[in-house]
Amino acid sequence: MLAITLTYTLSLTALFLVGKKIADPSVYVFYSWFVKWAMFVAFTAFAVINLTPIYFYAMFIFIVVNIFLSPMLEAKQN
Repeated sequence: MLAITLTYTLSLTALFLVGKKIADPSVYVFYSWFVKWAMFVAFTAFAVINLTPIYFYAMFIFIVVNIFLSPMLEAKQN
């Protein structure tokens, strides 16, 4: 459980750091939202297929992480 949560969080962090190179705030927000939900779908599908006993817990953690990561907050700071 810890491994998939850490992998999910590190993947999002890496992709958000790549997105920081985008100069236009609206493109950055679009990129961030797209990446965030694409990773959610990919990791949830992985959990459904390979981690059936902990799928519910993994999905719950993915949702919580996605709720608290808001690209709009980052775009407003720039």
